[in-house]
Amino acid sequence: MSESESWYDWIKREEDPARASEMPEALDDLVVLDVSQGHYGAFLTGTYLAELGAEVIKLEPPGGDPLRACGPADATANGTGLAFVAEARNKYCVTLNLGKKAGRSLLKGLAARADVLIEGFEPGFLDRLGLGYRHLAKANPRLIYGCWPPSTGGRRPTRAR
Repeated sequence: MSESESWYDWIKREEDPARASEMPEALDDLVVLDVSQGHYGAFLTGTYLAELGAEVIKLEPPGGDPLRACGPADATANGTGLAFVAEARNKYCVTLNLGKKAGRSLLKGLAARADVLIEGFEPGFLDRLGLGYRHLAKANPRLIYGCWPPSTGGRRPTRAR
């Protein structure tokens, strides 16, 4: 702010919506991998991080994330549910087959360079593939590993016995 500029003029200039694209986002330098499948909570987490400027890469299985079917059946965009379309905004969607060795190797390479990994699988699923936190943190000790309880598909979770 210059001495001749009023506080009001400075704020008006700094907060001008026309300059929004010039402003850095809060999470501009963050790279997020979203490997969740069919888990809306985990999927939304990636959306929120993308809204704050993170580069979010949504890794989907062959055939796409089951969430692509979310939304009214009569309201789709090229066969993809509008709920998915809306919440996939600001993300890169890529197919990656974790059932194949090459797919697992690619995820390990991406995780070595990422800041955050989001997942929502059954406990132990990614561990069995060699992709759990213990495995990925060896290549990237600063990786933030966010996991959510598995989706219950609308059913009440059962108690552990």
